[in-house]
Amino acid sequence: AEDLVVHPGRMRRNLEATGGLLFADAVAATLAGRCGRGRAHHLLEEAAARVLDSGLPLRRVLEEGPALAGQLSPPSPQ
Repeated sequence: AEDLVVHPGRMRRNLEATGGLLFADAVAATLAGRCGRGRAHHLLEEAAARVLDSGLPLRRVLEEGPALAGQLSPPSPQ
């Protein structure tokens, strides 16, 4: 890793290209502790389908999803 060169712009573009689906497992793990593993999997499966169908980012789909209201906390300011 000593010679690793980080290109923040490229990293951001790559993350945006996935629509945020890269983070679906982490979100599912958080939800599993709140609503159960099966329900979390189902909710994320539906959210991922919406991301792919609509082109909206996962974050927005999760924020707008009524089934997820109150299940996820907004990220803390940085």
